[in-house]
Amino acid sequence: CGGCEEPLSGQAITTSGKHWHPRCFKCQACHQNLEHIAFYEKDSLPYCALDYHELFSPRCDFCKTPIEEHSISALGKTYHAGHFFCRECGKPFDEETNFLEHEGHAYCEADYYKQFGKACKGCEETITGDFLVALGGEWHKECFVCADCGSTFASSTFLIKGGKPYCEEHYHQQTSLKKKINPQTKTCHKCQTAIQGRCHSAFGHDYHPLHFQCSRCNKLLS
Repeated sequence: CGGCEEPLSGQAITTSGKHWHPRCFKCQACHQNLEHIAFYEKDSLPYCALDYHELFSPRCDFCKTPIEEHSISALGKTYHAGHFFCRECGKPFDEETNFLEHEGHAYCEADYYKQFGKACKGCEETITGDFLVALGGEWHKECFVCADCGSTFASSTFLIKGGKPYCEEHYHQQTSLKKKINPQTKTCHKCQTAIQGRCHSAFGHDYHPLHFQCSRCNKLLS
């Protein structure tokens, strides 16, 4: 007998190559008789379901209890289904759901970018994909264009004026225009060209009437 090591006679239970008296076939942890109960084996020894999971099953990193059935593995940890979720909104993840990690915690894409995303220096919207780093900030690729003509920099070469990127043609155009301005003539703070006629003045700067706009929505101001 695998339990008492006495010779067997009469009825016996056989499992994993071992034989047991029915009275000796017990859980190795709590000693509950398993003759008529479902059991699990570990190293060819029987255990009741409760003790087997307590002793050998992986534990959910969230609730710290044994995982008996389906589990999710992520970030080097194991979770019950439903216990792996966004730290901010609580939305659960499954094997098909994308998530982003920050300091060991999982976030859904919306909350990750809301909490930790970078704003594009061009449009000021949150960057969620590929981006460029230039002029001390991050840019959507489609937003990093000439500040005058809006064209992309095909050769990856650009010139800087007033903290903004320009293609070579419009950089030199802006520079030559500024050189022609009479020192007594006011210069538009937005386009850097001479103001002929009416102008708006605010915050120590002068503007063409059509260039005095909301810096976010471009609505004309008066």
